[in-house]
Amino acid sequence: NWVKKTCAQRETLTIAGFALDDGKWDGIYLARRKGSDLVYAGKVDHGFDKTSAAELRRRLEPLVRKTQPYAKR
Repeated sequence: NWVKKTCAQRETLTIAGFALDDGKWDGIYLARRKGSDLVYAGKVDHGFDKTSAAELRRRLEPLVRKTQPYAKR
């Protein structure tokens, strides 16, 4: 027997980047703040429909930069 339980913990994370696979939307990279640094927190690659993926890409593309946003390890 097993019990399904919803996780009650929540955290606000920063979108640190996005991924494309052959030019198609592949998800977003997340980071958490640690002091003044951003630390990698994971990738979300499910749950985006075509409309939301296109909107995120439209809003994020102008913010692309050549350096990574994460603090060096």
